[in-house]
Amino acid sequence: MAKTRGRPLAAAEPSQEARRRILDAAQSLFAELGYDATPTKRIAEDAGVPQGLLFYYFRTKEGLLEALVAERNFLSELERELKGTKHQDPAQGLWDLAQRFRAVVGRREAIARILMRESLGHPSVAERFTEMRETAIAIIAAFLEAHAMTRSQATVIARAFLYTLLMAAIVDNATTSDDFLLQLIAALLGNETKCDTNHL
Repeated sequence: MAKTRGRPLAAAEPSQEARRRILDAAQSLFAELGYDATPTKRIAEDAGVPQGLLFYYFRTKEGLLEALVAERNFLSELERELKGTKHQDPAQGLWDLAQRFRAVVGRREAIARILMRESLGHPSVAERFTEMRETAIAIIAAFLEAHAMTRSQATVIARAFLYTLLMAAIVDNATTSDDFLLQLIAALLGNETKCDTNHL
């Protein structure tokens, strides 16, 4: 993972630049090492700022984590992408939704990793992660419900679908293959599916 270490911050540089560099360093280190394994001294070093400046902006390490996931949350981007699915066929629609979800998470991989890893021990992170997850499930379920499914059935399928994608992102890169995704869609919809895998 790329390091954010740069030249030491000069006194004349704007305060927002120092704050941004601290957030950049924390994002990179938390994603690579985890929150607990990352000392604030290392964050300050990689940001090129005095350690005291970190606590000036964020007061505590926990406060830094909270600011990071609040300010760099990609919920609006994810919501916009998922709502862009226009397919009439449920199988092709799920394929499209999966590609859009994976594209957003890929662009925001560091924050996504932090959200998934740190949500277990930090309520503020868990809240952001839950918001992202439940919004995505609601959008997927609404799409399925529009294709002659009951709300209950659509919600169960949407939840199983998204949970599988999330678990794949965390522990099993093999399940991100196109072949696995096609089989997952077929299993969830209870039929044989043929998707245009070159759609996006």
